[in-house]
Amino acid sequence: MSFLKTIASFIFLINILPAYAEEECLKWFLESGLIPKANDCEMKCAVTPVAMDSFSCSTQCEELCSKSTVEQILAYFPRLSEGDRLVISKMPKEAFKVFLAKEKAEDLTKKIFNKSGKDDESDAFRHFVWSALVTKELGEDKAKTFLKAHEEDSTQEKNQKEMDTQNNKQGLMFVMEKVKNRQEVEIDQIEKEALLRLRNKKLKVLMPKLKKIPGGYYSK
Repeated sequence: MSFLKTIASFIFLINILPAYAEEECLKWFLESGLIPKANDCEMKCAVTPVAMDSFSCSTQCEELCSKSTVEQILAYFPRLSEGDRLVISKMPKEAFKVFLAKEKAEDLTKKIFNKSGKDDESDAFRHFVWSALVTKELGEDKAKTFLKAHEEDSTQEKNQKEMDTQNNKQGLMFVMEKVKNRQEVEIDQIEKEALLRLRNKKLKVLMPKLKKIPGGYYSK
């Protein structure tokens, strides 16, 4: 590797690692069952088991324990709808899983469509995948609560809300059908189903832009 490539790689790492570490430590903290602002939070945090992806998290115990769970999540996800903020205050631990699923859906969308657009095929795909992942993670009732809350956005136009809601519903129902039949559902199956529905024009797309729907990233 050339000197310039080495420098470029180093710059990339120092920019991306802090954000990754912050996400992993918040996830570790929430899943540990620790209670922020409790008198013994820091003490329990310091002795909570860690893994390879969270080995340095115990050094952040003071910061993690000083803020409420809601404060931490809102700081990590600043762009939220009115509905998002309300449901986060009621179910903060579940909320973090929901927004991790959202990041995963956006990442997959960019890998397949080279973008995460608005009102187009990539938008429809992203909502189907996100809602499916949320349903898999939280179950039907909680998934419906979070998906509905996310669309409670006063800045969103009616037709856009209808598109998102319809595609969210399809993702949710796909997973629930699998659950009903006691079948496991993985990301490659969700991806494959979303792309199939796009090809068959079953997902709602306000502004179609593609003549051909691309292939999958996980599924072939």
